[in-house]
Amino acid sequence: MKKTTIWIVAVPAVVFFIFIFPELTHLSWHHRHKEPAKRAVCMNNLRQISLAITAYTNANQGIFPQRLGSITSFCDHAKVFVCRGSGSHTGELARVDEWTDYSYRPPKSGQTNGPMVWCSPKNHRKQGASVLFQDSSIVWVLAEDFGRTIRTDGGTNQASDATSEPAPGAASSSHQR
Repeated sequence: MKKTTIWIVAVPAVVFFIFIFPELTHLSWHHRHKEPAKRAVCMNNLRQISLAITAYTNANQGIFPQRLGSITSFCDHAKVFVCRGSGSHTGELARVDEWTDYSYRPPKSGQTNGPMVWCSPKNHRKQGASVLFQDSSIVWVLAEDFGRTIRTDGGTNQASDATSEPAPGAASSSHQR
């Protein structure tokens, strides 16, 4: 009887370690390595949005667009307006303001370098979010600093533990991070 009990316990344990355990560890590895890729795509989207805002501003005598839908003629793809971490899908480019994952706040008059475009921390497992500033710098802001960063109305942004990546062609950032 003892030999039967041992086999009843041993066989499922062996099956678990041979077939199921590797899958569980693969899923954990997959999720850990997928999030940085989503962040990179999100930051690249903001880089493309930054270039489109700059092109719009140059074409309109320095006036910033009042909504993201105004810059669609300067973007090649609708997917630029979808954060990869959100799981959302693209819609018609002409109706981008109805479905985009990014929030946009045009700079205030006299504002030197406030946040303009950002995604929600919910898109990145509530760990943080990418933020595009007026100087075209793109910053990863931790979730606990996100609200304070978005409320910034220009000048120095001191989001702790943020990583900065200026957009191509942008002047180097002068604010502290």
